[in-house]
Amino acid sequence: MIAQSNIRLRAAQWGRKLIRLPFLAVFAVALFLQIMGEQFPFSNFPMYAGLVPRSEFIYFTDHTGKKVGTWWWFGEGGAAMMKTMRTVWRRESEAKGRRFRQDEESQIKAANHLFDTFLAKQPPEKQARILATGPRMVYVEILVEDGRIVLKEKVVVAREPVRLR
Repeated sequence: MIAQSNIRLRAAQWGRKLIRLPFLAVFAVALFLQIMGEQFPFSNFPMYAGLVPRSEFIYFTDHTGKKVGTWWWFGEGGAAMMKTMRTVWRRESEAKGRRFRQDEESQIKAANHLFDTFLAKQPPEKQARILATGPRMVYVEILVEDGRIVLKEKVVVAREPVRLR
């Protein structure tokens, strides 16, 4: 009985010490970060703090306009496909001596190249299923103009539905 009460007394004493410890640790870390300021490992990630003036992405639909997941069709995410398309688009525009964002002809050529490349990686049965839907690739650009958000959509690849045999 005496041993149990002795253990409880020690636990209570340690409990009081532990309650003070986290408060002091948090206070010390907060003080350190305040003094340190905006330095590399202690950054508040300002890259996420505001809107960029332009953002873009692509998505796919069938011939009726119903959205279809890029992963389901191509086994690839939309962001990776957009990055690939942008690289080809920039290369095409520079080869013609044109400005990258204003060269619509190169954009459509890059989009068709991207679509054909990713389609060719699929097995023949899946290619036939994709082409049977009448796939469309839609390029979406989000801009901030005069303090307003503007959404521009453009179909850059459009294939007619192909009947399965």
